[in-house]
Amino acid sequence: MEDLGGYITGKMAAGAGGLIGGFGVMTYIRPTNITEAFTRGGISTGSACIFGAPALALAGIDQTWDMQIASGATIGFTAYFILGAVANFFRRNEKQDITQVIEEVKKIKKGKRNV
Repeated sequence: MEDLGGYITGKMAAGAGGLIGGFGVMTYIRPTNITEAFTRGGISTGSACIFGAPALALAGIDQTWDMQIASGATIGFTAYFILGAVANFFRRNEKQDITQVIEEVKKIKKGKRNV
């Protein structure tokens, strides 16, 4: 079992990496307001804290603080990007009924509509 100081340091490093990853993608997908920016930053940081160590263990990489930051940045970047893409999709389709949105997703899946 790992000591408490190492555990906290690893989570802090992954969280800092997640925040860096969130800020990195913020230049590509800009938030519409400050609340959205804080929400996405929190989700990037939280997902990096949660999934940073398991991702390193799955890849078979040592869990040093620099690898925790790198994995956190990668996970934070990915989480922010996915959240932004899903939010933009629903923002574009917010006037439609759920059945119309499902049809839109089916068209995208079949390749009949360019996104």
